[in-house]
Amino acid sequence: MDDDRPTLTDHETDCPAKLCAPRKGAVCGYDLHVQQFKCCCETTVEQPVLASKSSRSPLPADCGNGGASSIFTKIANGRPVGRGAWPWAAVLGQKQSNGSVHWLCGGALIGARHVLTSAHCLADSPDQLLVRLGEHDLDAAEDAEHQDRGVRRAVRHPDYMRSRNDLALLELDSPAELGDTVAPVCLPEPTATLASRDGWAVGWGEVNYREARTSVLQEAFVTVVPVEECEATYRQTPQYSLRFPGGFGGGVLCAADYSGQGMDACRGDSGGPLSVLGPDGRYQLAGLVLEGFGCGGATLPGLYTRIANYVDWIRREVSR
Repeated sequence: MDDDRPTLTDHETDCPAKLCAPRKGAVCGYDLHVQQFKCCCETTVEQPVLASKSSRSPLPADCGNGGASSIFTKIANGRPVGRGAWPWAAVLGQKQSNGSVHWLCGGALIGARHVLTSAHCLADSPDQLLVRLGEHDLDAAEDAEHQDRGVRRAVRHPDYMRSRNDLALLELDSPAELGDTVAPVCLPEPTATLASRDGWAVGWGEVNYREARTSVLQEAFVTVVPVEECEATYRQTPQYSLRFPGGFGGGVLCAADYSGQGMDACRGDSGGPLSVLGPDGRYQLAGLVLEGFGCGGATLPGLYTRIANYVDWIRREVSR
């Protein structure tokens, strides 16, 4: 690492974030109040998990490039993103008998042939599923050069139960054509800790609870909160024990909007990516939208499937 390059911090008390001019590898957040970037440092640098030359994994070494264009302006509640801003954002649909598609959930492209999504989003048969990549506006036929792929294989996590281990891997029936608007996101290290880090959740779900879904990809700027505090709060909610038998168990990440603008994922965003900028200037997949109580509430953070907990399983499955 270059001595003059700021890196990221897990806890702002270790190295307080400072406002800075954006430089590759230096940005770890965005101050909503003054609309400027934040630079941080950290005691340990987390590198994205990449496939070595000797590995059987088809996951690419070139990943996590994108997202920069979406953070140069103020982020508001349900802010639409620019075309191609998050090139790993996928949308998962179910093909209908009349030829239409019922859009269900989001997903994250991690390689030319593989997408991660929530296990509860899967239809009974992979033949019914359609994955769209490079999409921007679902209602506009010519707004982007999107790519549609069928699903050759769909695998739920073997320990999936209710809201625990809510993760699935999709193998596409043909490789995606990678480029500026379709590109994979990096996986984090299994030991990655992300408390106090800023991230961006994206999806085509509801812009507010019980309102219509959006046709244009939206982003929400959130901060990862300590999971112990988050789980203690959720223990007080109805059906916690039913939804999370045995507790979060290391597989849940919590994130909230501290700006007071109510930014959050919402219904229909399940399986969509929560991306965090890594110290090398590339984005890592911190989580997939899981669930919450309402959308944008002031007391309960949004819940995400914590990808770092499942990296070993993901790499085994993509190597099959």
